[in-house]
Amino acid sequence: MIIPIKEEQDNLRPLHERLTAALEPLTKPGASPSLGDYEIVLVDDGSRDQSMNVLREIAAADRRVKVVRLRRNYGQTPALKAGIDHASGDLIATMDGDGQNDPRDIVKLLAKLAAPGTKGPALVGGVRTDRQAEGSKRWASRWANWIRDAVLKDQCPDTGCGIKV
Repeated sequence: MIIPIKEEQDNLRPLHERLTAALEPLTKPGASPSLGDYEIVLVDDGSRDQSMNVLREIAAADRRVKVVRLRRNYGQTPALKAGIDHASGDLIATMDGDGQNDPRDIVKLLAKLAAPGTKGPALVGGVRTDRQAEGSKRWASRWANWIRDAVLKDQCPDTGCGIKV
């Protein structure tokens, strides 16, 4: 699980609690889908609030949490890349750290993912249905998705959604 963080000090503890509540059942024998062990890579993308201190506290209390700190704000894509570079698992899941993604949706996405070496989806992404963004961001997202669809014709309704497996 890779999550870029930018000035989310108040969201981090609840995010960690919701993540572990969603992922822990997948580690039990017979779970469907089965995850086995997992790690959470939290990437601080140059936060200037207390996010880094909270991240360190969470990592100290949970061996599955890795923290990566970027020297300054590089943006979401470089933060995700840094998280991927530090991840040790074979399966990568991403989501935003602002609380707009429900970690329980990871289970739903995992269930749709094809097993390695079989036919079916190798990437499954979420679609925002109750987006909490300003009108200009919504308009820009719709426009970008329309252009992308016109070029690629892959019928992906929302490439900007942060939750993916």
